[in-house]
Amino acid sequence: MSGTFRNLGVTVISIDAQSRTINVKDLASGQPVLVRTNGDSQLHRLPSTVAGVLAKLNSAGTTDSRSGSHAGDEPVDVQQMVKRSPALDLAELKPGDRLIVVSTEGTKPSEVMAIDIFAGVDAILAARPTGGNQADLGSW
Repeated sequence: MSGTFRNLGVTVISIDAQSRTINVKDLASGQPVLVRTNGDSQLHRLPSTVAGVLAKLNSAGTTDSRSGSHAGDEPVDVQQMVKRSPALDLAELKPGDRLIVVSTEGTKPSEVMAIDIFAGVDAILAARPTGGNQADLGSW
């Protein structure tokens, strides 16, 4: 897949499972964003071990999943870790949940179409690259 993508760290405000939308607050800008989902959108809950590895990579400033990044002594295949994470149903989300949303870059900054939505990401959002003041959501 190619194009311009947008990675957002967000907090859930409300969920409308019938219309397949999530109202969220963008953690970087503080602005509200409407996240739309469709049949192609993938929702996953990252296990705490996966989120911990990703947070460690982010805090070290290493986020390229295909470059042979390391966590400890083992090479990490971030894409495989994420792909194997348990599926999540939109109705399982609750206000206050923190998510990472990967979307296409749309025409409206206040509205996105989700490609991937990840829950269980608190450790990742809290991680800061060395010398940085914002979480780097990386290219995974």
